Amino acid sequence: LHYHGRSATRTHAPPAGAEKVMEDSSPGGTEFPEAVLLLPKEDGVREDFGGTGSSRSSHGMRWKVRSSFPIAVAVMAAAFICFVGRRDVGRLLPHTQEGQAPSALDANALQQLSGASDGQLASGGSEQQATKATHVEELENRPRGDTRKYQYAVLPNGMQVLNIQDQRTLRTAAAVAVRAGSFNDPIGLPGLAHFCEHMLFLGTKRYPGSSGFDNFVARHGGTDNAYTAAEVSVYYGEVAQAAGSHELRRLADFFRWPLFHKQFVEKEVHAINSEHLKNVQNPEQRVLETLNSLADPRSPVSRFHTGNLETLYDAPRRNGSSPVDGLKEYFRTHYCPSRMRVVTFGSKPLGEQLEETESTFGKIPPGPKECQDEPVETFKSPKPFPPERLGKWVTIEGTEPQPSLWIQWQLRDLTAEYKGQPLEYLNHVFQYDGASSFVRVLTDSLGLATRADVLEDMNSAGTSLYLVIYLTDSGRANLELVLDLVYAYVARLRQEGVSHRLYQTIAMVNRLEWDWNDPAGPSSTVEDFAERMTRLPPAHLLTGDSLVDRPDPELVDHILSRLAPDNMNVALVDKQVAKLGLFQAHEVRTLPYWGVNFSVAELSEALPGALQRWQGLLNATKKSELADAVHAAVLRAKVEVADGEMPMPPGPIEGVPKDISLVHMHAKKPEHLSTELSVRAAELYGPRPEQVKVAQPKAPADVGKPEVWYRSGWVTQSPKVTVQVMFRPMRPAHAPEFSPLDKLRLALYSRLLSEEMEPNMVDLTLTGIAYRVDVDTVNGLTFVFTGFAPALSRLVETTLGEVNRFNSNLTLTRQSRFQRIVREMREDFNSYSEMPVSYALTDRSILLEEGAHSRAETLAALDDVTLTGAASSVGELLLRLPMQLTALAMGNLAQDTAQHIVNHVAQRLDLPPNVTHTHERGEVRQNVPIVRVTGPVEVRIQNPRENDPNDVTVVTLLNGVSTIESQVLLGLLGRILRVVTYNELRTARQLGYVVEAGYGYLSNVDYLTAIVQGTALGADDVEQAIEAVFTKLMVKKLKHLTHEELDSYKDAVVQGLVEPPVSPSSEVSHFWYPVKLGGRCFDYRGQMLRYLNSTLVTKEKLMEAWQGVAVPTAGHRRKVTIKYFANNVPRRPDDMETKRSMAKQGVPAEATFRLLSERSAAKVFDRADSSSRRKLAAEGGYYPSDIHCHLSAATLAALDPSEPLPAGAPSASSGPTLLAALGKRAAEVSKTMVAQDVTKVLESYAMLHERPGGAMLRALGQRVEEVAADMGTKELAEVLDAYGKLGEKLAPTVFTAVGARLIQVGPEMSSRNVSSVINAYAMLEQLPEEPLLEVLDHRIKSVATDMSPEDVALVLAAYAKLWKMRVGIPGGDATTSAYAAVLGRMPGESVLGALVAQAETKAPEMEATEVVGVIKAYTTLWTIVHEAAASGAGGDGSKEVLNAKVRLLEGLGSQLLGALGLRLQDVAEHMTPPDVANVFEAFAQLGQTSDAKTLQALALRLQDVVQKMSANDVARTFSAYSKLREIQLAPQAQALALAP
Repeated sequence: LHYHGRSATRTHAPPAGAEKVMEDSSPGGTEFPEAVLLLPKEDGVREDFGGTGSSRSSHGMRWKVRSSFPIAVAVMAAAFICFVGRRDVGRLLPHTQEGQAPSALDANALQQLSGASDGQLASGGSEQQATKATHVEELENRPRGDTRKYQYAVLPNGMQVLNIQDQRTLRTAAAVAVRAGSFNDPIGLPGLAHFCEHMLFLGTKRYPGSSGFDNFVARHGGTDNAYTAAEVSVYYGEVAQAAGSHELRRLADFFRWPLFHKQFVEKEVHAINSEHLKNVQNPEQRVLETLNSLADPRSPVSRFHTGNLETLYDAPRRNGSSPVDGLKEYFRTHYCPSRMRVVTFGSKPLGEQLEETESTFGKIPPGPKECQDEPVETFKSPKPFPPERLGKWVTIEGTEPQPSLWIQWQLRDLTAEYKGQPLEYLNHVFQYDGASSFVRVLTDSLGLATRADVLEDMNSAGTSLYLVIYLTDSGRANLELVLDLVYAYVARLRQEGVSHRLYQTIAMVNRLEWDWNDPAGPSSTVEDFAERMTRLPPAHLLTGDSLVDRPDPELVDHILSRLAPDNMNVALVDKQVAKLGLFQAHEVRTLPYWGVNFSVAELSEALPGALQRWQGLLNATKKSELADAVHAAVLRAKVEVADGEMPMPPGPIEGVPKDISLVHMHAKKPEHLSTELSVRAAELYGPRPEQVKVAQPKAPADVGKPEVWYRSGWVTQSPKVTVQVMFRPMRPAHAPEFSPLDKLRLALYSRLLSEEMEPNMVDLTLTGIAYRVDVDTVNGLTFVFTGFAPALSRLVETTLGEVNRFNSNLTLTRQSRFQRIVREMREDFNSYSEMPVSYALTDRSILLEEGAHSRAETLAALDDVTLTGAASSVGELLLRLPMQLTALAMGNLAQDTAQHIVNHVAQRLDLPPNVTHTHERGEVRQNVPIVRVTGPVEVRIQNPRENDPNDVTVVTLLNGVSTIESQVLLGLLGRILRVVTYNELRTARQLGYVVEAGYGYLSNVDYLTAIVQGTALGADDVEQAIEAVFTKLMVKKLKHLTHEELDSYKDAVVQGLVEPPVSPSSEVSHFWYPVKLGGRCFDYRGQMLRYLNSTLVTKEKLMEAWQGVAVPTAGHRRKVTIKYFANNVPRRPDDMETKRSMAKQGVPAEATFRLLSERSAAKVFDRADSSSRRKLAAEGGYYPSDIHCHLSAATLAALDPSEPLPAGAPSASSGPTLLAALGKRAAEVSKTMVAQDVTKVLESYAMLHERPGGAMLRALGQRVEEVAADMGTKELAEVLDAYGKLGEKLAPTVFTAVGARLIQVGPEMSSRNVSSVINAYAMLEQLPEEPLLEVLDHRIKSVATDMSPEDVALVLAAYAKLWKMRVGIPGGDATTSAYAAVLGRMPGESVLGALVAQAETKAPEMEATEVVGVIKAYTTLWTIVHEAAASGAGGDGSKEVLNAKVRLLEGLGSQLLGALGLRLQDVAEHMTPPDVANVFEAFAQLGQTSDAKTLQALALRLQDVVQKMSANDVARTFSAYSKLREIQLAPQAQALALAP
């Protein structure tokens, strides 16, 4: 794995008792249905989060990671990269007001989909546009399989640009790399570069909102991220195609007009501090930081780089400085165009991309002279590790149960040696895993280690080469022997010299992989190339990190000469250093900021005589001298030798494919592409595989009819082949669950088989092909073969031969190897190196998935497992059962070749000896059964990670068996939930470093979930904060969701569904699941598209779905909560404590009773294991195993009314008759109706846009009059609201009865009810009697502090309408004095002041629509009173009263507009075109705004939305805009000039 300062998703093997986690079938986030609108899959948990981290971060290294075991590669890659990506706001559905995505893909977008010919892909439409760039060149040295086009350019301001065109994509991406990083931190402000990375996201002059960029990216279905490395900082994002230009403009503004608001400093420093606290728990990073602390203190290598609360906030405050001042100076002197590299990616021609880049990034000024003229700083001097800082023995107190030995050699900076890639050679010779290799001797022959990894940290200060050896107990007891072997092997490499032939074959394999590697997705592509551009010349941007263009044996020889005892430091990392007395008498130090305990001694003192012995090995001239020395060392250590003791260097790689036929490389394309998107979605992936015949398998003996599928070629570009063959057990439904011991035996079988096979397979797999043999209880035995066709037959033959050899001899594995593997598994199960949240999610799966087991259960079973039991497990547990053979062959191979390979597997797989068959047939299980919980469940556990300070809260709401409809609706809700949760709990409240939410599924059951890991609140309080999101913020968000927003969300899903595959692996993933289902579900994308493009997916439908899952009106939710507590598990809070917590965390009062009732009914467990699951299953059983991949009959009928309805169903034409009959009956039974019944009838007529008959209205009104005296405030409000919606005035007697009752109960009205009542009177245009008005005024004043922004706007607008009716009283016989009296009784300062005060209080949390609503309502009120005063109505007696009201409104208005204006600056980017017009119009009417910044934000938003304005909006805005310019409100007039 090759990493250049980028974040990596950490993967790890699940406990043996748990089903394996599904593989992600969505590289680059472009594979939408599998990853976002998810098909149910059978094996494990799937979260739709785009990622686990959730914060910006810092690291200091450019890493290559090599490992002797594949799983270790992934774990080490993540562990040793000293950062986690900033955060992904990824796979969210967009709101596309800016760069509006088309509501349906237009013809150009359709043309881009898979119909583009190879010739079109090659030409790419790269015609040049007019450009001012000083240098432009197209990069031609591309991989053979890469159809993208690349263009390098230099802008006049010195910025270097790479534009990438991919004609097939419907995504755009951009990245910026700055040649400045953590090494550039000022001495007094550690972490400043990282702080800069965070602060750049918090608003720019044009887009001042602190969450503006993140929310923009989220609305447009994208992801964004950033990281700070030692000498580079990289920022990148990806969005839907339609928003690409806007993303580029926003990203450019980071570097042109950053705000660096001081108000965000404390909050963002806390985010960085949370990130650092997370890093402190990383076992490998603790070691790296300790080793780097030994460097010369004058070198940045030795310093603290992440930053924390102390370095970035507390210390500056103590010394009277501001980190923002330092930040601005750092930005000024390091962030100038000549130090920046920009990469863009999309389907637009290269010339257009360059033109857009020039129009955005090209406008950034060149910067100060000291930034643009000064050469970029290097850190070669002072040398970080001069001789006096080497030769150290470091003892480090670790956090993992397994000890490790770290050898750190220091080399010069090798960044410029990309042509020779000398470390590729060294990686290979140290990591080669064949027989008698260095790794095999350490692990298998001598049993000293479990694995060995090679790491490289490369920067201008030098290169650190790390050899990390993970020790067994024997290895810990024989450290000198381990180091003797290391230097004996280095000496052997020196003796033999660099193998030119091996070097050449490494180069051949690298080129082969480079030519045909799967392309990365948009974000990964731009991020990678941006970082490359900071260190590679343009001609080598595509090749410099991959190809060995010019092997350099002399340089490799030189590096080998530097692998010497006097050029190294060695660290022993052991959790038990104190217990074992390993610190000895040395001073124990504690590493600042990291809390690592360690000691340092001279190597010569710690290992007397060892330095001379190792130097003697390096000076040996004969191979026999080395062999004798190793033999003597082994004898001294009294270590048992299994195979051999002297490691041997590998030979050249043989059999690298050269002439590869491409006859079957391309899949057949349809002659005419469909214009129907639901059909087009299937065509994107090419023809479906077809079933072919193969011979009946020889073994297992009882196999059903084979189901083998074949498809020639790829839609993407690759000469590779993939063949997957699966033998699945057909277990009877009544068969018991597999026990922890059974599953452990199978897990051990896999490990034993792997270790037996790998030494014999490694030479074959080095030629660019791969195999995998998987064993589990659901999928049985699976073979996967991938690679180039010429070598595939040999690969299959060798793999089957090795499997048969292993299965036929149960004693093939040595007891010592078995015992080592058992020890490793025991250490793994006792080790918690991941973030705690990952274990909480595993616990959720264990609690709900049939057959899963906890670590404790597996560890208990580990005591009972035997070598024979493990080796025989696949035969006894799986192959003895009837089996179903399912296979898929795809790619560059002929049909007869595919049939031959599958036949070969079926015929050559031998049945293990002594297997007793069972002939009782069951069915193949397509998924893992999930417990159907009947109510809330809570698990309370101590955080399993020792000394970890975080609490974890995972709240999951189960929905039920997944359907196409639920995947679409919950998928949309999950995207909205993720944004709302992150903005509230992470951005606003900083509750944790990890905050995530979204939609996912367990097996075939889907759910919504929210997750928080942090130290700010305890898990019990965090649960209530999450409930506040569920019950309040999401309800509010959905309520204010506009039709335009919903359409844009749906459009983004559509674009995801019709995004073409990016690689062969995504094509295989697309077809594999339907193949496993026997050919079902091939059309699931089409089904989703049909539903999404219908009118059935509405805002109301989303609200209904949310209510059903999250806020039901009755019953309890299927809520599963996993809580981890950092210290001891506290007592569960009682109801009173919980109620207080709910109130404090913002749970609305109306939800409290239901949540408390639900909480009382919860089943509480102190562990998540199979026994807890059995208790839940005993009550609710398991969900059905159904898989729904087609729309329901009801949905189909609604989609196509022309289809015949079921017999007896009423036709559409029967509607009027039916309504009349219902109305007649309603009038007849009205005498028995209660108030709610009347309300429902009236509301139903309003929804149907029908007017009730006069007789019915009279009957209903009479009933209201009769029951009014018994109505409560809620019923009265609902009845009035129903009349208002219907537009029917109250009859006089009804009016009087309702008014009288309102006067009685008015003092008890809630804020919601009083708002509804006064609004209903306004809608009815019926002025309440004066006594009732007084009651309403008084009640509004009392409950104003409980009102929502919507209610405030509602009441202000209602008052405006009612006042207008009052002002209209003069006329006829009305006297001037009477008119003045009426005006005097209008609500005064106390009522209006309360409303305005509440609006000011709520302003910081208002949505854009709420801000606009309040401004509009206030403006209407102000206008009516102003017009009355100006008209002189009512004579002199009224003039004074009206003028007093004008002064009152103006005074209150200045306060209100000030608060709303500040909020408007943050939310302007979310305003719709009508919103913009409304606010412009309001400001023009008022003749005032809050300040220049508000008007500037509004003007900039006008630029964004003007193309989408209706004629009416344009006319209103033009008029208002002209008035504002005419008024010339200084300094607002200057702001208006920004929108000419």
